[in-house]
Amino acid sequence: MPIGNLTSQIFANVYLDGLDHYIKEKLRWKAYCRYVDDFIFFGNCKNELHTLKREIESYLEGLRLKTHSKKSLVFPSKLGVEFLGFRIFRDYMKVRKSTVKSFKQRLIQYKKQYQEGKIRPQKISMSIESWLAHASHGNNYTIARDLLREVSFCRAA
Repeated sequence: MPIGNLTSQIFANVYLDGLDHYIKEKLRWKAYCRYVDDFIFFGNCKNELHTLKREIESYLEGLRLKTHSKKSLVFPSKLGVEFLGFRIFRDYMKVRKSTVKSFKQRLIQYKKQYQEGKIRPQKISMSIESWLAHASHGNNYTIARDLLREVSFCRAA
């Protein structure tokens, strides 16, 4: 099933619901967040986090699933943690630089397509509104403002 497909997202949520209950009710871990198949944990003790990681990997083996070895890490979060397109700090979140760069490239493509009459303004507007809604979950007002100031859309007559 294609990644990003709505059906695969639903299956991930149904399939991993038991994991949520296991982590929160049996392991009693409070600092946990999952979105579809991405999840993140916070804790104060490195050894406890490594134990938690092993417990989760064992649980997932029972579902014939495994974690991504390059993404399943235990490390200090003082420099921020990347999750769902954000860099998350103790007191705030920012959109990742790569996420901003990617959206900026998309705006440049939209500008060219618009000038050539290959894209409708509604499509551009929907994309911008979607990205702004995503970015609004963090401290990103100036990033969004500056990004939108850089690109203007106009068609040659």
